[in-house]
Amino acid sequence: EIAIKAAGFHVGAFANHVVIASLIGLIPNCGIQVAMATLFLTGEISTAAFLANMTTQDGDGLIQLIKVAGWKPAIGLKIIRFALGISIGFAYLVITR
Repeated sequence: EIAIKAAGFHVGAFANHVVIASLIGLIPNCGIQVAMATLFLTGEISTAAFLANMTTQDGDGLIQLIKVAGWKPAIGLKIIRFALGISIGFAYLVITR
C-alpha cells in the first residue's frame, strides 16, 4: 500500500490511476487484488482504476496457465487483458464525466 502511494497513486489523478492499476494487474498474485480492493474501499483509488485492475488481474491463474500451456498463450492472454483493462477504465471515465 505504501509503495502504491509513493508511486503517485492518489485520488486526483484518474487517468494515471487507470494505467498504473492496469500495470499492477499484470503481476500474477491474488494478494494484489486484496490490496487494490482495500485501496478502493478506503477511497485511495478511483472506480475506474479499480475496474481496470480487476479486469487485468487474474490472480494465480496465470501461473497455472504457464504450467499447462506454456509462455506464449500466457503472454498473449495478459496482453489482451491489459488492453481490455485500460479500455474499461477509460470507458468508465468517459461515461461518468
